[in-house]
Amino acid sequence: MALTFPIKAGKSVAMLLTIIVALLTQTGCMQGQTFAATSDGDVPSTSVSDNTLKIVNGVFYTSLTRGDWYYKGARAFNGTINAYIEVPGELGMSKVNLQQYLQVSICPGADRLMLWQQLHNITLNVHLYTDGNREGVHTQCRNPLA
Repeated sequence: MALTFPIKAGKSVAMLLTIIVALLTQTGCMQGQTFAATSDGDVPSTSVSDNTLKIVNGVFYTSLTRGDWYYKGARAFNGTINAYIEVPGELGMSKVNLQQYLQVSICPGADRLMLWQQLHNITLNVHLYTDGNREGVHTQCRNPLA
């Protein structure tokens, strides 16, 4: 059943629906299955659901809304999720210090329980780069539930 709205209300309704979906997703009311069951039940599939990507994007979008850092979205590849952040210039830290900074300040913390439950055995990598340097630096976020 499709819902239709007058054009005037379309943007407001679409925004409201987006917020509701995000809230339901964060509170666990919407349950997306990310893993395919196997005979032993312990091995996750290598696919990442669209719902899982939406949750990851929601967490990063809300945490990177101020300043000059731009969240460019997350992509799934071979059962991992890669989240990309563009910064306006070099940060003047060594690669090791940048990786530690990403771990402590950018990777979602243990308070993001719903995110980590959704990710389960999916690896989450955060990539930080400048426009001129697409290589940048990346780190694997540690799942506090693992």
